[in-house]
This record gives sequence, C-alpha cells and structure tokens, in this order.
Amino acid sequence: MQNASFLAALIFILAVNAVNAQQVQVKPVPGAKLVSLERLIPTATSQKIFFTAAVDPDCTPQNVPTLRTLLRPQHGTVDIADSEDYAYWQPPNIREKCNDKKIKGLRISYKSDEGYTGDDKVIILAIYPDSTAQQYVFDIHVW
Repeated sequence: MQNASFLAALIFILAVNAVNAQQVQVKPVPGAKLVSLERLIPTATSQKIFFTAAVDPDCTPQNVPTLRTLLRPQHGTVDIADSEDYAYWQPPNIREKCNDKKIKGLRISYKSDEGYTGDDKVIILAIYPDSTAQQYVFDIHVW
C-alpha cells in the first residue's frame, strides 16, 4: 500500500513537471532572433510590457511591424494596439538618436485575471518592414 501511494505521488509529480516543461518550451521561429524579457505586473492592472516600431536611421518612420501572438497568456489577456511612444535603441545602434522622439508603433499590454498572482508567459513574433524578425518571450510575474 505504501509503495502504491509513493508510485501514485511520483507519477503525479512527473505529470506536473511534463506539463510545466511543455509550457516553458519555446519553439524558435526560423529566421527570427529570440529575445527573452521579464516583466513584473500588479494583479488585474493593464500594463505596457513592450513598444515596438521601425524607423530609418534618420528617424523617419517606416511601416509598423507585423505582430503575431504565438502564445497567449493562460492567466490574463494581451492587447496589441497602435500607439505613439518612445522606442529605445541601445548604443551603438545608429537609431539611438531617435530615442528622444515619440514615434508611431505598436504597444503590447498585459492584464492578469482578477485576483491572479503567479507567473504567466506571452510569446509575440514581430516581423519588421526590412523582413527581419524577433520572437519576444515575455516571462510575466504577476504580483
């Protein structure tokens, strides 16, 4: 009887780990650069988790990127909307001089389910006008 209980508990733990491993596994999209980001979000509050845009080196706006949600959150919602905001290009990117200008782009927001605290995940594919792509993996900690 004790062995049966132990075996049942072991099977349960393995099943939970298999489900968790499946949830965290990220399949890279061919040709897309994988970018992992962490965010801390207050529960049941809509917060910007990312802003993306495309500009020429002289800060002239290009067409907005095409975004695809590859993995929706299990404990909340994600919203993608047209927006004007400040982008951030890190040096030595030639576009870093554009960081102080509001530009047209897409705002990605996350809101957890009411009362939920814990972890969530969102995966977004961004395809830019120059045909480059980035696969953003957001590990969201809801507090």
